[in-house]
Amino acid sequence: MRHLIIFYISIFSCFGLFAQGEMVQTVDSLKIKRIDSLKKFIVSEFYKRNYDKTIEYGELAITLSESASYYNVYNNISSFLGNAYLAIDDSLKAKKIFNRSIELAYKEQDTTWILAAEIDLANLFALRKEPSSRRKSIKLYQNILPLAETANLEDKLLVLNSNIAEMYLKLNQPDSAEKYITQTTKYINDSTFVGFKGSYRLNKGVFNNQKGNYKQAKIDLEESYSIFEEIDYLDGKIDIYIALVENAYLRGNYKEAFEAQQKLDLLEKEKFEVDKVEAVQTVTTKFKVEEMKKQLEEEKLFNEISKAEAKREATLFWVKIASGILLIFSISIAISYYRRKKLVVDLTAKNKQYLAEKERSEELMRAKSVLFSNITHELRTPMYGIIGISNMLSENKLFKSEKGHLKSLKFSADYLLSLINNILHFNKLESNEPDAIKISAFDIRNLVYNAVESSKFLSEEHPNKYIVTIDDSIPNIIEGDEIKISQILINLLSNASKFTNDGTIEISLEEINRTSEKIEIGFIIKDTGVGIDEKTLSTIYNKYAQTGTGQHFMGTGLGLPIVKKLVEQLGGILNLKSVIGKGTTIHFALEYGMSKKAHLDEIANADLNQILNDFNVLIIDDNKINQLVTGKFIERHGATSKTASSGQEGIELLKAETFDIILMDINMPEMNGFETTKIIRSFNQDIPIIALTAVEKEKVVGDHSFNLMNDIIIKPYSNEKFINIILTNAAPKH
Repeated sequence: MRHLIIFYISIFSCFGLFAQGEMVQTVDSLKIKRIDSLKKFIVSEFYKRNYDKTIEYGELAITLSESASYYNVYNNISSFLGNAYLAIDDSLKAKKIFNRSIELAYKEQDTTWILAAEIDLANLFALRKEPSSRRKSIKLYQNILPLAETANLEDKLLVLNSNIAEMYLKLNQPDSAEKYITQTTKYINDSTFVGFKGSYRLNKGVFNNQKGNYKQAKIDLEESYSIFEEIDYLDGKIDIYIALVENAYLRGNYKEAFEAQQKLDLLEKEKFEVDKVEAVQTVTTKFKVEEMKKQLEEEKLFNEISKAEAKREATLFWVKIASGILLIFSISIAISYYRRKKLVVDLTAKNKQYLAEKERSEELMRAKSVLFSNITHELRTPMYGIIGISNMLSENKLFKSEKGHLKSLKFSADYLLSLINNILHFNKLESNEPDAIKISAFDIRNLVYNAVESSKFLSEEHPNKYIVTIDDSIPNIIEGDEIKISQILINLLSNASKFTNDGTIEISLEEINRTSEKIEIGFIIKDTGVGIDEKTLSTIYNKYAQTGTGQHFMGTGLGLPIVKKLVEQLGGILNLKSVIGKGTTIHFALEYGMSKKAHLDEIANADLNQILNDFNVLIIDDNKINQLVTGKFIERHGATSKTASSGQEGIELLKAETFDIILMDINMPEMNGFETTKIIRSFNQDIPIIALTAVEKEKVVGDHSFNLMNDIIIKPYSNEKFINIILTNAAPKH
């Protein structure tokens, strides 16, 4: 980045703010007068490059302006203060200041301030040389371009378009930069700051160099040099001669290239001398800032010691007085002792009553949790039958005329199943034993696309357009908790689908940070739906608040509370912004491990119709509908099956016939699935036994007898997952 131009861009972007309005609050006129005088001093010290003074008085002015709620000057001070920290290479402190300024700008709904603060933050990333930081700055600039265009603020539009163009050129992407160079032209006029004119010409010269228009590039670069020579802008002149050396070399004029290189060497030597002085100034400033912090700490410690000393003297004084009246109090205490004794007896009785009520309340909460769990588990079993039979009827040609009704039936069943799963999951989160984080390798792109597909059925009458954008830099295979991120995305996309008709739903994944072992990914889900009003936003994470109003889809209100708890469990923070009639945007960031795998070892799902040929499957389940659905499903994929309605019947069938695999229900009367498995293992150690159940996985695998089984399938299940588990545990017959 051309440091000086960027440095002054952030300052010039704030100048329009100095002239804004009268003082809007009169809480403390003396304090506000002091802030105004400090502002002038801060600006003066900043341009003198006295960054230690800028920081010292800037921090004081920021504190005063917040305490007085005097925000129409806060933005200017924060910009100078943040850039002073940048000048001494303290980017973390600068970022914190810029983010606070952005937060207040949105709170005040001040468009000019919002743009100035956002540009400050984007400039912080633009000053770094890493490609990822430059891409980050481009995104930040682009995010606020529409706001600047709506407000028609030409100075901000000039800054934004010029900076975006420069960043694309730094990334050697001239085609992407061209649009923004063209836009910059619209905002250059006679009153434009001369530094911006020089930067604009330099952008054009670099652009033409990269596009092979060497003759025009040379003209642009030389014109830019004359501008920067006039204002003695050393960094800009160096950038120009770097481009001129390349230009001459590409034109094949090596003599000219050599002469340009000599000039560049002289400029860089001059820059080296300047940098040495600035380096000394930076070190000195850092030292002064640290000394200032130490002095503040010493003053704070001295004040605390002084307060402690004063407190000690006051204590001695009151001890003397207390000694004088102790006798009087002793008499009063003797009288009150008997009263207190009676009070203690009463309180003990009340405390026992309270503890009994507390135990009763906790017992009721446990009973509620068990009731929720039992009811939802019982609901899963008939749902398995409804979904399975509706799928079979949909595939039967005899019911072709009823396809619409069957589709409606499946939609209702899918929605009811989603509701049941949400109640189960929230009931688990409400307990103090949430799921442990399970790390595994998974394909993030497949997961995102599957989540999108699963949410489309909610808006089939008024279908939405779904846009998925995933940074190319994000690897396909990452390591983390696949189930939890899947639950998060499905809930968020389902919400977006419910409240958006004939609109657009976007899901974006962007790389935020990366090391050799970790990658931080930002997730953004944006819709153009009905939006959420301020009153609803205040209770949006309340687990008992129902979502949706009027004609819009009504929900349980559990989706967002579940998502919030899951995101926080994974170490992230959920952020939500919404505007009535325009839509909702939700974003969060999570950290994942970098996987060494290039792809996952999965069984192909290409043609599953006859993949279970010659398999003989024993289904042990007391529910006749479940027997029918499971039997028809595996027969459709080429297998043969026999069913047993109890554990004892299944044991007798296994002793009489040969089977390749057993599908075992867990909840059966008389003899449950675990007891049946234990008996089978006493005479057959080899046959694969798969638990096929509507019970939650944690409750199945938590039983000590589960280690006698080979795997588990939770009902309802996806066809591909069912087949994959079967084939993983029993070798194919063909």
